[in-house]
Amino acid sequence: MGHLARILPVALALSDLSHQVVLFLCNPGECVKTIVTEKLPIIPVMGIIGRIHEMGIPSRFHSYSDFIASSGAYNPEYLFMVTLSWKTIFDIYKPDLIICDHSPGCCLAAFGKVPVVLMGDGFTLPPAHESIFPVTRGAAPVLDPARLLENMHIVQKMHGHKVPQTITEPFRTAARFFCTLPELDHYPLMRRDTVIGPPPNDLINPTNPPMKPRWFAYLKMGFPGTDMILENLCDVKVPGEVYIKGLPSELEARLMQKNIVVHHEPPPMNQILPRVSVILHNGGNGVACAALSAGRPQILVTMYQETEMTGERLRRMGVGHILSREDIQSGNTGNFLSEIMENAETMERVQTVAQNIHARGPYHYLETCIETCEKILAG
Repeated sequence: MGHLARILPVALALSDLSHQVVLFLCNPGECVKTIVTEKLPIIPVMGIIGRIHEMGIPSRFHSYSDFIASSGAYNPEYLFMVTLSWKTIFDIYKPDLIICDHSPGCCLAAFGKVPVVLMGDGFTLPPAHESIFPVTRGAAPVLDPARLLENMHIVQKMHGHKVPQTITEPFRTAARFFCTLPELDHYPLMRRDTVIGPPPNDLINPTNPPMKPRWFAYLKMGFPGTDMILENLCDVKVPGEVYIKGLPSELEARLMQKNIVVHHEPPPMNQILPRVSVILHNGGNGVACAALSAGRPQILVTMYQETEMTGERLRRMGVGHILSREDIQSGNTGNFLSEIMENAETMERVQTVAQNIHARGPYHYLETCIETCEKILAG
């Protein structure tokens, strides 16, 4: 959903300017309400085949190239299938411009054929000016980049398309927009891309925390330990609110018995954050940006590497904490909530960060994107 949130405002603005816009979505089922509301034409596309078990990739990648490889590019036959599907789409729709977020197969298929505007946050938009992607965990990529480049060469030659000289070249697109706060950049020392900040809805005006402490949990069932966290939250003496995607009815009843407010739709961040002292969430970049800009400390329950990296950035700033598996199993969620709300130093520090974010001024997110797209389309 975060990927669509970055692109959708641009798509709607271009549509309003009489450009023909079609959305190609990997997981349209997760965006049903947005799609129904906006009514732009959509085409479902495959999710780069999915994880390829034969590769034996560990649960943590060392580079963005490992993500590309594990999604099929380690095998030229799989990579051919991915790029062929995109090539077919290009042949049918004949796009003049592609705007994409976290779609390496699309970038390779469009390389040398169609101009691309690439949007992303710290993880999904790694610096591409070197011959390989930077490592994220202080170790060499799991898959040799030379092998990945060889597979790219094989596939591009099969299509009769331009061959990249490095694995990063297809990602040096016509424009690259870094769509999050610099404070959350996973590659802060290497960033050369245009920083346009997060989508406007992910920037919240900073406010002082409420006089009476209150918490909000924005979680998803299916993340390990979520049920244990919710049981623990039932014992927290401070009042709170939750939005839990996929919440079972029995857990909802238990939360409500404890006078915890249960939302059935995600409440707008500009409404919920001013009335709470701290937020507990799964580490999505949009929520992290909203909480940081609003001046609220964060407790993260992560499962994916990109959310762990976001949590680490917050921890280093002294405004966030990552709940470990041990924390969850020992029932310490409530203790962390109480401690962070009572920690005057943390509350003051996150307010300072929020004020600094807003002192930088507006990012002109939409204006920058539209102006760039129109220039590319005009040739």
